[in-house]
Amino acid sequence: MEKHKRQLRNYVINFAIQRKVVVINLIFMLLVMIMTMAVMRTHMLGNIMEPIFQYRIGSLTFSLPGEIFIILAATFFFGIVAQLWITHRVCGALVNFVNTFKGIGDGDLGRKITLRKGDLLEKEAEQFNRMMEKIVQRVAALEMDNERLRLKIKALSEGCTDG
Repeated sequence: MEKHKRQLRNYVINFAIQRKVVVINLIFMLLVMIMTMAVMRTHMLGNIMEPIFQYRIGSLTFSLPGEIFIILAATFFFGIVAQLWITHRVCGALVNFVNTFKGIGDGDLGRKITLRKGDLLEKEAEQFNRMMEKIVQRVAALEMDNERLRLKIKALSEGCTDG
């Protein structure tokens, strides 16, 4: 059996979506790095900054200066907001796709995928809607051909019984 090799270009599936996710995660990682450097700076400088939280475990004392707490809180908040935004924009679009697929499966071939402004997967929704328009046109053409054939068969069967 041949082993499939992945090439780097195969990892970029949808550049627009992946770029947004990567940029948001890079910003988050940058904030984490800034927070880490701030914590290291605080411990190197000693007690220059006034701690707002102090924890004592045995002989070990951990203190958290106000500046570090603000950076930590901002990083945590940004991480939650960024991940909620990305998942909302992707999952919201996917829910719409699934609901549209169910409707089409139930026989509503005229159903279209409509996304909110800013949702990801817009190009995919447009392609799907174009494909469904072509399918609807082909089904309508087949139904017309079927009706013509039915009328011809009826005319032929009536002609056979007359003669």
